[in-house]
Amino acid sequence: MRKLLIIITVFIISAFAETDWNQEGLDAYKKGDYNQAIDIYSKAIKTDPKKSESYYNRGLAYSAKGQFDKAIADFTKALKINPKFAPAYQSRGNAYYAKRDYGSAVKDITRALELDPKNSLAYTDRGNANLARQDYNRAADDYTRSIALNPGYAKAFYNRGLANLKRASFEQSVADFTKAIEIDPKYARAYYFRGAAYDNLDAYDKADADYLTAARLDPALALKKAPGETSGRDFMKFFNRGGKYLEQGDYLKAIESFTEAAAAAPKDARIYFNRALAYEKTGDREKAFADYNEAIELDPGFTAARFNRGGLLYGRGEYEKACVDYSAVLETEPDNAEACRNRALANYALKKYESAIADFGRAMSLGVASDVDYYNRGNAHFYLNDLDRARADYTESVRMNPDYAEAYFNRAVIYIKKSLREFAINDLVKASALGYEPARKTLKDKYGIDY
Repeated sequence: MRKLLIIITVFIISAFAETDWNQEGLDAYKKGDYNQAIDIYSKAIKTDPKKSESYYNRGLAYSAKGQFDKAIADFTKALKINPKFAPAYQSRGNAYYAKRDYGSAVKDITRALELDPKNSLAYTDRGNANLARQDYNRAADDYTRSIALNPGYAKAFYNRGLANLKRASFEQSVADFTKAIEIDPKYARAYYFRGAAYDNLDAYDKADADYLTAARLDPALALKKAPGETSGRDFMKFFNRGGKYLEQGDYLKAIESFTEAAAAAPKDARIYFNRALAYEKTGDREKAFADYNEAIELDPGFTAARFNRGGLLYGRGEYEKACVDYSAVLETEPDNAEACRNRALANYALKKYESAIADFGRAMSLGVASDVDYYNRGNAHFYLNDLDRARADYTESVRMNPDYAEAYFNRAVIYIKKSLREFAINDLVKASALGYEPARKTLKDKYGIDY
């Protein structure tokens, strides 16, 4: 699918305190000398550590450098001094957004809006966070509020157009991008994504015209034509149409479109990733695997491609290689619960039970733990002969899913090992009642009970 560019607010540094330090820091910031600005604000903090503005300003400089953890720490200090400092909440929210912690971003920007409900940029920022976490309805509502406060803000119309595009409100999306273009006639990306919306409405002539305009205004939105290649305009057309077919479930047409896009842009990793998705849907895992390989070779940091390739490697029984891919994902996205869970399964298959247990625990702490998670971790504990922990996990598994026959059976095996006859029989009966044949056979062979 389509790669959406979200416009977030870039704050001009705030010089609340009428001091030489703040003015010097502001001057350095405006020049783009963020290191000097940080040094200046650090001196200001040393001189007067109770000035919230100095922490806030230094936080902005850290954000500008991409040092978001330090920025968050400074915004937090500013808020500790002044809990009603709305810009600090908003800026900390944007720092969380940059770290992909969208839940914290929404929470902070919501607090900023409670303190300053007429801040149109804050609504746009919260909309961006909601859009990033795929809450398209809330994102569109936020952009609408931003527009109501500032109807001349092209970026709010653009971002609402993206939200409408993602929730398949294509006519509304066209209207939003059109409004953004009316406000800013050189808004290249608004033309580009209006073209994508037209594509979804099967208005191909209008789509082609918009793609061409986008490429003319911003050459980065197209590729230079090389010998034997089609135009950048055709790349955009085929790429977006491939995404449309993929979403509609017409996987063969999606493959055709992405293949045309690859002819125009053979170095664009997104094309191979999307075509791999289509190949997987058709059941052609070998071609999908080849395309994921190509995407990763072109962009080694393409975590989604690594995640999906890891799944194919696991399916092929190449567990070590699967672990490598999932580990690469976790280096970039340490809070990716699914990557952690899948690495746990690969480690389990490799009989690396301690590693599997650690990964299952980490996955469960990051996301919603399931009955299967507890069951799998229980199995790993069992193979390490840690029977008490295994039993605890099986117990939690059947608490969450009272129809989990295998969990009852495995817990029964532990009771048998511990010579807890009645407990074992009780679990074997439950598993047998659920149709689990090994439990019925064990009841008869060990205890002479027909069930």
